[in-house]
Amino acid sequence: MIRWILPGFLIIVFLALMLSSFNVNSKAWTEFNRSLETTLLIEARARAGWLSDRLDPFFTAWRSDTRQALLPDWTGASWLLLDASGETALDDTGEALYAEPLSASEEVVWQEDLAEFNQALQGYAVCGPAWHKGGKYGMRVFVPVSTASGSISTHWVLVGEANQGTGEDTAFSQMFETQRRFWLTTIPLAAASLLFLVLLIRGISRTQRLERSLREAEESMELESLTSTLAHEVRNPLSIIQSCAEILRKQEPLSEDGKELVQDMIEEVHRTQDVLSRHLHPERYLVHEIDDVVAFCRDFWKRREALLETRQITLTESYPPEEGLFRAQGIPEHFEKILDNLLRNSIEALPGGGQIAFCVSVDAGQVLITFQDNGPGLQGKPLASSEKPGGKGLGLRLAHKWLKKWGGNLVVRNRHEGFFRRCAGTEIRISLRRLSS
Repeated sequence: MIRWILPGFLIIVFLALMLSSFNVNSKAWTEFNRSLETTLLIEARARAGWLSDRLDPFFTAWRSDTRQALLPDWTGASWLLLDASGETALDDTGEALYAEPLSASEEVVWQEDLAEFNQALQGYAVCGPAWHKGGKYGMRVFVPVSTASGSISTHWVLVGEANQGTGEDTAFSQMFETQRRFWLTTIPLAAASLLFLVLLIRGISRTQRLERSLREAEESMELESLTSTLAHEVRNPLSIIQSCAEILRKQEPLSEDGKELVQDMIEEVHRTQDVLSRHLHPERYLVHEIDDVVAFCRDFWKRREALLETRQITLTESYPPEEGLFRAQGIPEHFEKILDNLLRNSIEALPGGGQIAFCVSVDAGQVLITFQDNGPGLQGKPLASSEKPGGKGLGLRLAHKWLKKWGGNLVVRNRHEGFFRRCAGTEIRISLRRLSS
């Protein structure tokens, strides 16, 4: 848990810096739009005043002087004079009455700001909204133009368009270049920081998985050694018990019931010795078949009805609806032992009674078995028993070992329910390799 504090802190700092950058950028664009609008209005009014004198018939000197006046050009905008109908204002020769530069007749596309054009016809100087088009940013200004003496009733509209990529040496282009350099620096740094965080989190996750795998391997080796030692220790007493039972059966006069009890004792010793031998030397034994998994499970639960009723546990069973044999690879005695271990764990997890849900389904090439209870859930270890807080999970580990040998698998996890994903018990999923009928 402690190792996640630094990545968590770095993630918070990274998000805070990114939010701050976007906030600063947003404010910068707001100020930029305001500055551009003000600058365009100043330039437009200066040019409109110059045009008012130039278009007045009483100021012939202005009309005959074709030289451009010293006008402010901070934005590098293109300027075009329009008549009241929205067409380019033309002189007697059919040329644009005022276009700066000469290509402005083709460059300035103002029809998107028709409302601003109409306001300019009514005598208001206005700027249209900022726009993004073709990867460029721009803004237009509309200013009314009339003759200074008022001798001509015709009204014109001067429209100016400033956009990114024009006016390379102007303050407008310099501001754009500043913004571009800012993001050219910020984006790589942000990407590098994000990549570092991803690699850091991935490294921590891989380290945790490795530590967990090593811990499980150590526990498995410890349990394997323990169970092997116990198996060896138990075999000698079993041999003595078997010998004594054989002597009793041969030499002592026993009643029929006594003989039957001794015979049962010998058979149980044989069965226990066989289980121990299979555990100590699994390579010596072939994997058998479970003829019908569904019939096997039905019979298993039928023989444990009294135990479930005594423990006040309700069982819900579910089996495939289709008919037929569902043969699977495995050792029936060991598979029954696996189910008994699962049932014992659930009984210990439900001292006051509870519910068990048992489901058998068939998938392509597999027989799937799901065992669920509504106990307290796992106690932190993937293969630990959920029933004993201090348990080592020996039963589940042996079950996992056997199933792997049969070509199956065992997965243990907590069940979660509700919006807050509270633990609702344990779920154990068993897969057996299905054999063709």
